[in-house]
Amino acid sequence: MKTSKMCKVSGGGLPTGFEAKIDVTIDYEGVSEDQIAAWATSHLIINAQRLLRSKTTAELNELAKTGFELNAALVGTRKAVDVNKAYKSSFAGMTREEQLAQIAELEADLKNENDDSTEVENE
Repeated sequence: MKTSKMCKVSGGGLPTGFEAKIDVTIDYEGVSEDQIAAWATSHLIINAQRLLRSKTTAELNELAKTGFELNAALVGTRKAVDVNKAYKSSFAGMTREEQLAQIAELEADLKNENDDSTEVENE
């Protein structure tokens, strides 16, 4: 399988104002599906990291427990950038009991964080 894409080459050590448009073809012969998926995932992980950096530490701590799912089809679109909306949607999809358990867990985590910060201040 091969894919082609036109790209612009400029900047770096090239003369100011110089630009060349080059049709680049990527030949995937001899590459496994796992290798292709790993390449695609590395790009998506970088995008996910950018999205997640805008969150609070409390939100990140919660996502460290629950995980974060990024729809590859939405990367680069406005739909992909709203982590809060995705989290709220996940919460909305829970049963009432699951929501209450989630709230209790968050409250316990908050209490533990407060207890931990008090211990540090007292030392």
